[in-house]
Amino acid sequence: MAIGDTVQVGEKVKRVRLVWDTGEVDENGNPIFRRQSVLVEESATEQDCYDIAYLLASLSKNALSGISVSELVELGPIT
Repeated sequence: MAIGDTVQVGEKVKRVRLVWDTGEVDENGNPIFRRQSVLVEESATEQDCYDIAYLLASLSKNALSGISVSELVELGPIT
């Protein structure tokens, strides 16, 4: 494959990324966060992703500190 060749669109992947506040601090007094990504169906809306995050938060001992959604599409072929 080279510039100008026809691209093939592969699988689309959607993830909800959660940021958890552990309630702990590092040696400098900064809060320690943990990140977690959860695969969701491509058809999931932003509202669905938000609701999923808060459902998971209800099962966690850590406080939810951030939510984001990413969508990736694989392109190829690579030879």
